[in-house]
Amino acid sequence: NAEYMGDQDRFVMETQPIVQLAQRYRSGLRSCMKSVIMEFLKLYLDVEKEFQLNSLEKSINLLREKYKDKLHVVVDMVKSHNNIARKNVLIIKIINYISNVSTFLDEKNQILSELALLSHADNSKVALRAKQLLVSARQPSYRVRREQVERIFMGAVGDDGPEHGAKKLEKLIHSETAFFDVLPEFFYHENHLVRVAALEVYVRRAYIAYNILSLCNYRLSSGDTEETALFLVEFQFLLPTSHPHRAAASGMNLPSPDERPEELPRVRSSGGIVTLAHEIVNMISTLHQDSKATPYERLGVMVALPSLNEFHTHFPNLLQRFPSTPPPSPFATSPTTTFNSVNSEYIKNVELVHIINIAVMMTPDLVANDDEELSATLRKLLIPHDCLITEKGIRRITFVIIIHHEYPRYFTYRTKPPALPESGSSNSLDKMTTSSAIENNVSVNSVASESGVAAAVVVQCGTVAANVAVMCGSVPASQSTVELQHQQCVTLSLEEDTIYRHLEPALAFQLEVARMAMFSLKILPTSNRKMHLYMGKGKGSSSGGQLQDYRFFVRAIIRHSDLVTSETSFDYLKDEGEKILLEALDELELAFSNPNNKPTDCNHIFLNFVPSVIIDPVVLTDHVRNMIVRRGVRLVRLRVTQAELRFVIIHSPDGIPTPFRLLVSSESGYFLNLDMYRERYDSVSGQTVYHTWVPESTVARSRSTTAIIGGTPHVGGPESKIRSTSDAGNLGSTASTKKGPFHGMPINTPYLGKGHMDAKRGVAQSMGTTYVYDYPEMIRQAVLKLWITHAARNPDVSIPSADDAAVYSELVLDNLGNIHVMNRHHGENTLGMVAWRFTLFTPEYPGGREVIVIANDITHKMGSISTQEVLLFFKASELARKFGIPRIFLAANSGARIGVAEEIKSLFKVSWVDECNPEKGFNYLYLTPQDYKKVSASNSVMASVIEVEGETRYKISTIVGQEDGIGVENLSGSGWIAGETSLAYNSVVTLSMVSCRTIGIGAYLVRLGKRVVQVDNSHVILTGAPALNKLLGRQVYSSNTQLGGIQIMCENGVSHAHASDDFQGIFTLLLWLSYIPKSKGAPLPIMPTLDPIDRPIGFVPSKTPYDVRYMLAGKPGRGNSLDLSGFFDSGSWDEILGDWARTVVVGRARLGGIPMGVIAVETRAVDLAIPADPANLQSERKVIQQAGMVWFPDSAYKTAQAIEDLGREGLPLIVFANWRGFSGGMRDMFDQVLKFGAYIVDALRDFTAPIIVYIPPNGELRGGAWVVVDPTINPRYMELYADAESRGGILEPQGLVEIKYRRKDILRTMRRLDPEYRSLCSQLSAAAANKRAEVEAAMRRREVRIYGVYHNIAINFVELHDTPQRMLDKRAIHGIVNWSEARPFLYWRVRRLLLRDRVWRKLEPPGGREALTVSQVTGMLQRWFVESEGTVATHLWENNETVVRWYESQLEDESSLLNRYIDGMRRDSIRRRMEQLVLEYPELAVETLSDYAPQLGPQLHAVLTNYAKDANNLDPSNLPTD
Repeated sequence: NAEYMGDQDRFVMETQPIVQLAQRYRSGLRSCMKSVIMEFLKLYLDVEKEFQLNSLEKSINLLREKYKDKLHVVVDMVKSHNNIARKNVLIIKIINYISNVSTFLDEKNQILSELALLSHADNSKVALRAKQLLVSARQPSYRVRREQVERIFMGAVGDDGPEHGAKKLEKLIHSETAFFDVLPEFFYHENHLVRVAALEVYVRRAYIAYNILSLCNYRLSSGDTEETALFLVEFQFLLPTSHPHRAAASGMNLPSPDERPEELPRVRSSGGIVTLAHEIVNMISTLHQDSKATPYERLGVMVALPSLNEFHTHFPNLLQRFPSTPPPSPFATSPTTTFNSVNSEYIKNVELVHIINIAVMMTPDLVANDDEELSATLRKLLIPHDCLITEKGIRRITFVIIIHHEYPRYFTYRTKPPALPESGSSNSLDKMTTSSAIENNVSVNSVASESGVAAAVVVQCGTVAANVAVMCGSVPASQSTVELQHQQCVTLSLEEDTIYRHLEPALAFQLEVARMAMFSLKILPTSNRKMHLYMGKGKGSSSGGQLQDYRFFVRAIIRHSDLVTSETSFDYLKDEGEKILLEALDELELAFSNPNNKPTDCNHIFLNFVPSVIIDPVVLTDHVRNMIVRRGVRLVRLRVTQAELRFVIIHSPDGIPTPFRLLVSSESGYFLNLDMYRERYDSVSGQTVYHTWVPESTVARSRSTTAIIGGTPHVGGPESKIRSTSDAGNLGSTASTKKGPFHGMPINTPYLGKGHMDAKRGVAQSMGTTYVYDYPEMIRQAVLKLWITHAARNPDVSIPSADDAAVYSELVLDNLGNIHVMNRHHGENTLGMVAWRFTLFTPEYPGGREVIVIANDITHKMGSISTQEVLLFFKASELARKFGIPRIFLAANSGARIGVAEEIKSLFKVSWVDECNPEKGFNYLYLTPQDYKKVSASNSVMASVIEVEGETRYKISTIVGQEDGIGVENLSGSGWIAGETSLAYNSVVTLSMVSCRTIGIGAYLVRLGKRVVQVDNSHVILTGAPALNKLLGRQVYSSNTQLGGIQIMCENGVSHAHASDDFQGIFTLLLWLSYIPKSKGAPLPIMPTLDPIDRPIGFVPSKTPYDVRYMLAGKPGRGNSLDLSGFFDSGSWDEILGDWARTVVVGRARLGGIPMGVIAVETRAVDLAIPADPANLQSERKVIQQAGMVWFPDSAYKTAQAIEDLGREGLPLIVFANWRGFSGGMRDMFDQVLKFGAYIVDALRDFTAPIIVYIPPNGELRGGAWVVVDPTINPRYMELYADAESRGGILEPQGLVEIKYRRKDILRTMRRLDPEYRSLCSQLSAAAANKRAEVEAAMRRREVRIYGVYHNIAINFVELHDTPQRMLDKRAIHGIVNWSEARPFLYWRVRRLLLRDRVWRKLEPPGGREALTVSQVTGMLQRWFVESEGTVATHLWENNETVVRWYESQLEDESSLLNRYIDGMRRDSIRRRMEQLVLEYPELAVETLSDYAPQLGPQLHAVLTNYAKDANNLDPSNLPTD
C-alpha cells in the first residue's frame, strides 16, 4: 500500500501541469482565450490602480506599507509600471478586440468600468478608450431605435383616426432619445403618409423653441403618384418673444400683410394622419386675415430630394412658396422700394427672414467628397438662383445630407451683403454709410434668428403645434419653371456659415451657439448624439503667445412633454437632470483625455430643459447645488468653471410658463456661486435680459445642501473639492437680495474670452496652486465653513452670509517704501508678493478679529523673492507685530530671485585666445566704446579701458546691473525677512501654508514661523532635484516631492499638518486660529458649548495599551456619533504634528469652551520609518519600533516644540503625563535625547499660561520624565494632579525590586512570613551533615513553589511607595483628582488659574522688579476673599467654582474690594519706585518734573519751582499728597 501511495503521489505531481493545462481548456478554446485576455486586463488594472496618486514616491511608500513582508511584490509592480507605454499599446488592442466579441459581454462592462476610473496621465489613453466604449454601449443601437420609430409611424398612419395618430407623433416629437440619424431615412419610406409624417415630425422637433402657427403639406408635382411623389412641408412660425428682432419690432407700426401666392389645390390624404382639427385651422386663418403680419413672422419650407441631380428641377418651385416682396425690416427708415430698382436702400428696408431646408440622400458620387468639397459643390448649385433667393427674402438655406446609419451632415448657407460700388459723386459718403448699415443689419440678422443669439424659450409650441396640420397638396406643373429676372438685380451672396456645419440651425437657437461668437469653433464628434461638443479658441489668443484660450463647450437640449405636477417635475429633474449632467461630463472627459485636443480650461456646460416643470425655484437651486457638489471632483478635474441651466417653470398647474436660468460658476475650483435669474423683457433696450430672482417670501435654507465641503469628511455631503455657496440664499438664514453678476445683461450676451485674471489663474492652477487673488474669497469661504461646523454643534446659531464673513484691504508699498492700505483691482500687483489686512468675523469672535495675510504670487516671475518683495513682506510682518495680531504666510515661491543684467547680455564681446579656434577658450569679456557709452550712465557695469592692436576695449571686471534685485542683494534681503520672521514668532502667532512649492528662503520662512500646513502636492526644499542630480553627476532624485514632500516634512516635524488642497489648508489655519486670542495679551476666546462640563467621561484608560485619542476626544461609533465620550468637549479635538514622533500626541482642544493646548502619551508601540537616501547606494529603508510611554529623541523634541508653540499662543496647557522615562540606549543618547529633554524644561520655564499636569488612571510618571514636568520648574503657572489609580516614582516597581528588594530580601521575607519555609530553615540549621542535602532540596522545592508569589508581593510593596496619597503627603502633587471628576474639577481649576493670573498681572508693578511669589499672591487673595465674603466663607476658598464666581464679580465692578486693593498696591509700588529714582537721580528728577510742571496744576507747579532752586534741599516727603 505504501508503495502504491508513493506511485500515486508521483503520478499526480508529474501530471499536474497537464491537468492544469487541460482545465484551462475544459470549456473550449474560446473560453481559454477569454480567461487569458481578462487576466491580462486584470493584471494591468491591479498594478496601475496602485499608481494613481500624483506622487510616484507616495505610491511606492503606500505599496511598502501594504506589502511589508513581500517587498519583491513592490519591486515587480514598479518594474511593470515603468513599462507603462508598451503596456498601454497592448491593452488598447485588447480592448478594441473584446468590444466586437459577444462572448465578453458579461465581464466587459465591469472591467471597462474599472479601467475608465484610472485617472493618472500615464493611463489616460487606456481610460479614454474604455470610456468611449462604455458611453457607446449605453446608447440604444441604430436598429433598435429605427424599429421603434417605424412602429410609431406605422401606428400613427393607421386607422385609429387623426387624433390618435397626432398623440403618437407628439410623443415622438418630445422623445428624449436622439433619433435624427434614424428619422431622415423615413423621408424616403415606401408609404407616402410616413414620408409626410416624418417631415412634419422633423420640423416640429427641430423648431420646438419657436411658435409654429401652421404647417401645410404639399405635393411638389401633381403628375406623380402618391407612392412616388415628393412632398414638401411649409410652415409659418413666429420668433420667440425673447428674440431681439421681435423685441425691437414690438413698438413699431406694423406693415401690411404679406403678399401670398395663390394657394395650390390640396388633396386629402387617405390616412388623414396629418390633417388638423378644422376649428384650429379656421381660427388661425381668420386670425391672419384680420390682422397684419408682423416683422417677426417667418415662413419655412422643407423638402426631401432623392439626389442633388433633382435640385435645379424642384428648387424654383420651392422658391414660389414665398412672397415676391420680403417683409419690411423693423429697422427700416424709409418706405420699401421695389425689387427692380437698383438701390441699396432696398436691402436696408427689407428683412431677409425665410428659410429652406433641403434633405438629400447621400449618393455614391458624393461619398468620396470631404466636407470642404461637398460645401463647394452645394454652393455652386445655389449661385444661379442668388437673384431669386434675394427677391424672395430667403435668409438661409440648409442642406441635410442623409447618410445611412449616421447622423446627417448639415451645410447652412446665409445671405451676405454685397460690396457696393464706390463712387466719386457727392452721395458716395451716403453709400458708404448705407453699406455699413447694411453690413451691421445683416450681421445682426445672421445671428438673431434660428442661429440662437436670443436663447429665451418662453412659449412651448408642442401642445398647440401637435394639433396643427393642413391637408397635403401638389404644385401644379405650370409652376414648375420660374422666369428669373436678372436685369438690375441686387443680390446678397450666399456663403456657408461654418459655425453651423453639421448642426441643424433651428437647434442652434436652443443651443445658443451664437453666444460663442468670441471663439473660433470646431465641432467635435460625440458618442452621445444628444450632446453637442465644441472646441473653442479665443479670437484674442495666439498659438505662441502667453494668452492661449482654449475651452470646450458642451451643450444639450433635454426634451420631454410638459410635467403637470410638482412631484413628477421634481422626480424628473432629480433623475433626468443628473443623468444629463453625467452624460455631458462623459463626453467632456472623452475630449479632455484625447491627446489630440489642446489643453483647455474654463470649460462650459449649457443644458436647456425644454419641458415646463412645476417646481419652486428654491428647491430647484438646492437640488442643482447638491448635484454639482456630488460631482465636484470630476468637474474640477475636467476644468469646468461655468455651467448654465435653463428651465421653464410653472409655479402652479394653471400658471404661466416662465423661463428661469441657473448660472453656476467656480473660477477658483474650490467653491460654487449659484445665481438664479428670470428671463425678463426690458422695455428700454427692447431685449430679454437676466433678472435676478428673489423669492417673494423669506425662505430658510438647508444647511445640509449648502455645506462648504473639503477634501475630508464634512457637514452636508460626501468628499469633493468644490464647495457650495449661493447668492440666491444664505446658509442657514434667508434668501439674499443681492443682484447676480449678469443682472440686467441681455441673455444673448456672448461668452467672453480669457482676461488678464483668467490667464494668471490658469497659470497658477496649472502649477497646482491657487491664484493669489483667489485667496481672499477662499478665506471668506473658509470662515463660512467654520460657521457651518459651529452651527452643526449649536443649532441656535445663525450663519452669516459669505459677504459678512470677512472684509479685507490690500497693503501696498508706495514709492518711499512705506506700506499703505489701498483698494485696487485684483491683478494690478507689480510684485511677486501680495499682502492684506483682514477682519474675520468668526464664531469665536463674531465682532471681528484682525490678521495680516502675506502671499506669494507665483504668476509673477515664478513667485521669486527680490528686494521689493522683501520690503513688502517685512513691512506687513512689522504691522502684525505692531498691533499684536496673527500673521499668515501663504507660500508658493521659487526662493530668491536669480537674474542677470539683460542690458549687458546683448552687448558684451569675447576676447578669444584664438579667434579661429574657439575651443581653445577665451581671455575676458569686454564692451566696445559705443556699447559702453550706452550703459555707462546707469552704472550697470565696471570696466577698465585697454588697447588691443589699436582697438579700444572696455574690459569688464564687474557687472552690477541696471535693475535691482538680480543677485546677492536678494540673499541679504532674505536674511532680513528671516530675522523678521524669527522675531514675529516670538511676538505674535505666525502661521504658514505651503502650496505648490517653497524653496530656499521660502523654506526657511515657513520653518521659522513654525506652524505649517503643507498641501499634499507641494514640496519644501532648499535645492531642486535637477541641481542635486547635476551635483552628484547622476540621476538620483526623480522629483522635488521626493526631497520635500509631505512624506518627508510631516514626518520630521517641519509641517504640522497636511491638507488635500489649498482650501482645506486655509480652513486648517483658521481652525488653529479659532483657539488663539485675537491679539497678544487678549483674553482667551471661550465659546459656549452644548457639551455639559459635569458630564461623565465615557472612556476610562486601562492598563492595557489603548489609543490615547479615545481618552481625549472619545471613541467613535457609527456615523458621527461617539460610543464613549472623551475628556474634552465633543468635536473640539484637533491634532497637530500627527505624523512625527508618534509616541507623543499633541494638539488643541476645548474644555467647557476654554481653548487649551494638549500633550498626551501614546501607550501603544509605534513604528519609526527612516527612508533610504537614493544618493547613498548603501543606505536602505529602516523601520524601528518604539515602545509606548517612553520619551525618545524625536518625541522629546516634539514635546518641547509643542510647548513652545502653545506658549507663544497664550493657551493654557494640559499634559496627560504617562511616561515611564526617557530611552537611554546608546543610539538614543547619540541622537541627543538628553538635549531634547532639557528643551522641555526650557519651554516649561518660559511658559506664561496655566499648565496642568495630570497623571491619568493606570498611568505612571517616573524618573527623568517626572523631573522635566515637575511643577517646581514654573511654580507660578504649573500644577500637578494625579488619579487615585495612578503611580509615580523614580523607577518602575520591577526595576526597583531588582535593586532594593533582591532575591535575598525576598527569601528573608519568605522565611519571615511562610511557616513551612521558616521550619525548613530551622531544620537546616539543626540538621546533621548527612541530612542537610535533603533539607536544602526541600527548601528549593518550596522556593520554586512560592517565590513567584513573594516576588509579586515585593513588587506590590515597592509600588505602594508610588501611590498618589504618598505623593500628596510629600507635597509632590497638588491634589488627587479621580477620573470621573477630572473634567469639571480641571475646568474650574483652569478658569481659576486664568483669573488669578489676570489679577497677578495687575498687581505687578511697571518694570517688574518687585516679583511676587505664589505664596504671597495666594495669601493676599485669600485674605481679600475672606474680607469680602466674611469669615464664614473661609472654607469656600478651596472651592474652585466659588472662587471663580468671586473673581468675575470683583473684576467686573470697578469699585469692588479687589479692584481697590489692586489699585492701592499698584500706587504704592509706583510711589516706592519713584522715590527710589528721585533719591538716586535728584537733579534729573527735578528737571523732569519741572518740564512737566505746567501740566500738573498751579499749586504743584509753584512747589516744584521752589524746590528746583536747590536740588539738595529736595525732600520728597514735603510734596503734596494730592
